[in-house]
Amino acid sequence: MHLGFRERLLVGVTTIVVAFVAAAVLLLTQLTGRSAAEQVTREIDEARASFSTQMQQRRTALQDETRFLARSARLLATAGIPNVDQATFEDTFDEIQAAFAAPLLAFVDTQGHLVASRGRGFLPQQDLSKRIGMGKALEGESGDHVWDLGTRLALVALAPIVQGDELLGVLVRGRPIDASFAEEIGSIGGRDALIAQDGTVLAESWRRQAPEHWAPEPLLALRHATLSDLGANVTLAINGRPRSGLAVRIHPDAGIVFLSHDLGAILAIRDEARQWLLGIGALLVLLGIGFAVQTARRLAGPLRALTAASDRIGSGDLSARVEVTMHDEIGRLGHSFNAMAQTMQTLVADVTDKAARAEAANRAKDGFLTSMSHELRTPLTGIQSTAELLQQFGEESSPEERAEFLTTIVREAERLGQRISDALEFASFSGNKAKWTLGRVDLLRVCEQACRRIDGLQELKAVAFAIVCEEGAILQGDREHITQALCHLAQNAWTWSPPTEAVEIQVRRLDAGFVIEVSDRGPGIPAHEREKIFDYFTQGGDVLVDKPQGIGIGLKIANEVATAHGGCVDYSERAGGGSVFRMLLRCEDRPIDRMAVPEAASVVHHTNEVAAT
Repeated sequence: MHLGFRERLLVGVTTIVVAFVAAAVLLLTQLTGRSAAEQVTREIDEARASFSTQMQQRRTALQDETRFLARSARLLATAGIPNVDQATFEDTFDEIQAAFAAPLLAFVDTQGHLVASRGRGFLPQQDLSKRIGMGKALEGESGDHVWDLGTRLALVALAPIVQGDELLGVLVRGRPIDASFAEEIGSIGGRDALIAQDGTVLAESWRRQAPEHWAPEPLLALRHATLSDLGANVTLAINGRPRSGLAVRIHPDAGIVFLSHDLGAILAIRDEARQWLLGIGALLVLLGIGFAVQTARRLAGPLRALTAASDRIGSGDLSARVEVTMHDEIGRLGHSFNAMAQTMQTLVADVTDKAARAEAANRAKDGFLTSMSHELRTPLTGIQSTAELLQQFGEESSPEERAEFLTTIVREAERLGQRISDALEFASFSGNKAKWTLGRVDLLRVCEQACRRIDGLQELKAVAFAIVCEEGAILQGDREHITQALCHLAQNAWTWSPPTEAVEIQVRRLDAGFVIEVSDRGPGIPAHEREKIFDYFTQGGDVLVDKPQGIGIGLKIANEVATAHGGCVDYSERAGGGSVFRMLLRCEDRPIDRMAVPEAASVVHHTNEVAAT
């Protein structure tokens, strides 16, 4: 029987997929079983090794600290007092417990009798000579042991207190083997930790919520003396479910700890993985058959997609693309088509963006000319009207009135000069013709000078300025440009600040330089205007109703100055209302270091120009 192309493709792909999935499922099943068995063994070994390491570290640390305390001058002096008693040791024990964690402390004389102690478990004048390790300690040998204190066990370290060749006694220091001890052991490995001793549960620590009921009998059946060094696997019934774990000796002297491990969870994961593998294998077979059926049907798909995308581009949709799913000649054709469409879209978007920017520039130019004409006309009108009044009524006016006329003319002339200066400064920045001078800049003097430059505005609205500057705020930079930039920020704050609130100027030192913060209690800047406040000719408010002073270039100029000094100007809302403008000035790695002339050279050049004139 002759099979067509689609039939042969279907049979071939289906055979390959079924064979591959079957082999993969069998291999992964074997690997999963082997991995689970290895993980069970590794879990048990890791639990045993981890606990052994923990206990060895605790025992070593306890011995070292106890030996160190036994040699301390304070303890030697106290132990050497004849007929020393509990009260004499109180201050010494306080000092030890303040420096080292020591829930249990005791001093034993050379006969093995308790002289002084801290912590529950010791009786006054108790004979401790028969305790484990006490005989060796009285002979001058240190060690750690587990003592039975009646209702609980305690891990203790013994260290002889020796002065010269004379044995003064033995220092006993330790901690109870209680719930806190069990919690420390269990928390490191994230395990349940249960502590028992020959038929009695001493402490419990559960990694999750404590169970409502559990059966400790398998753990209580173990005896410390018969438990091997490798421990024993124990299964407890916790809330009716089995929980496996490793039972090991806490110390060669006494104590057994049960550390849970999730062997059942590991085996459950293995069984669940096998089920998933079988399910995924069946699904992959079905998907493979579906893929084989669809492949022949979709051979013509890329060509149809190219045709449809070409029609969309022809109708004006430049975002049309084809989805490339093949890696042969048709796939390369699809990539070429997408690259061509992307190039066309980029070119059209670039032309559109340039047109939009040109239109925006025209609008900005018109706004600048409008603002500039208004800002120049206003002081000119003030000068002209005041001069006409002075001309008309000057002879009849009193000296005070003539002085007021002249003051108005001078103030408006200064305002006109400031607007012209701003325009010239804008022209120098926009044409990259700004001249930079590098010299010593005292930021406190800069702040004071910037505030003085806007003193003339105080007659219109009296706003106080508060300057806070760290001592030694000095850097190398362009003094005049920094002063003018700060003047723009201060004038902006003055414009929006109410008369009842002060404008705060603060200079703070940073690792890289200095930051100057200008804070006001004005209305702040609406969120929709914040992205454009550093553009040229941008001002807050309605230019026809509440237009502020200026031509909208101050913040942009301030940012240009900060950028030249390796920083920037940014804005944030002030807590409680208002605005905060921060100007960052760096001390190193700045553009101004590459394009500025030293201050002394600038002065000489200016002097030569004056002489030549």
